[in-house]
Amino acid sequence: MSLEDLDRFLTLRDGDPDLAKALAQLMDLERFLGLAAEHGFALSEADVFAVQQREHHARTAAELQQDQAACAISSTADHHHVSVHRSVLRSSH
Repeated sequence: MSLEDLDRFLTLRDGDPDLAKALAQLMDLERFLGLAAEHGFALSEADVFAVQQREHHARTAAELQQDQAACAISSTADHHHVSVHRSVLRSSH
């Protein structure tokens, strides 16, 4: 759909404690998109990656280093497994 739709989905957590709790958990991309669909949003991988790019450009070097360290620690051997980056879950522009 669009970045605006993804942002709207993420702002739903402000009024939905169950959604906020779910989004606070580490999840793979498929689960994130499924959760969005459960709430009426037809988001795509491209939407998630676009928000990751947007957030990446808005972050300081120190924040990016922290994220890279966290990603390195949590990476898996399965290259087909894609996790939703925490910056997407923090986003609500």
